[in-house]
Amino acid sequence: MKYSIACTLLALSQAFGVEGKKNKPIQTEPVSRVYVGGFGGYGVMNGMYSSDGQFSQFRLTLGVDAYQGEKWDFGFEGGVQSGNSSPVVWNTTDINATGGMIPQVVLKPFIDGLAFVRWYFSDKWCLLIKGGVAYRQMQFTDRTSSKDSVKTAAGEFQGGLGYQVTKHARIVGLYQGIYSRSNLGLGIDSSGSTTMKYIPTQQAGLFGLEYNF
Repeated sequence: MKYSIACTLLALSQAFGVEGKKNKPIQTEPVSRVYVGGFGGYGVMNGMYSSDGQFSQFRLTLGVDAYQGEKWDFGFEGGVQSGNSSPVVWNTTDINATGGMIPQVVLKPFIDGLAFVRWYFSDKWCLLIKGGVAYRQMQFTDRTSSKDSVKTAAGEFQGGLGYQVTKHARIVGLYQGIYSRSNLGLGIDSSGSTTMKYIPTQQAGLFGLEYNF
């Protein structure tokens, strides 16, 4: 009699236990594939006069993780970044020939498009590699004509580390390089005006936050 009662109680407890597990909701917080980022940093541009080619930079990004794996993520990112104004390096003979004033240029805020790979080599840390194209515009500060500006695309590379602060947010530190010539290719046209051919290489260190919704 006691044995049958014990068996009955055991069967009931197992039945209710299994049912309880089936009905227990699993609390999960989904992470979106879409993220935004905000960065600040300091960089340098080739061909600028003295330390004027060194300047602070700000960058905003919008990206999407096209693939999310256990250790690897792959996706695409678009960004907009601040510019800078600076006098440029030029030889004394040409400066005197154009009125004795050092040419001043402005790099306007620019956009880029990148593909990226994110590799999590630990629970919190990841390696970031990004590559793509930046579209930049540079113009003489005292002119407004489109012929006095250069608009061009250049290859861009970013690489660095990220640290996952929460499930949604990570702190990121990056090296950025946008590669071109070492100078602006300044010259003098038939009217005696200064001309330029290139937007030179610029490099920066960036630090900021990326947030997946």
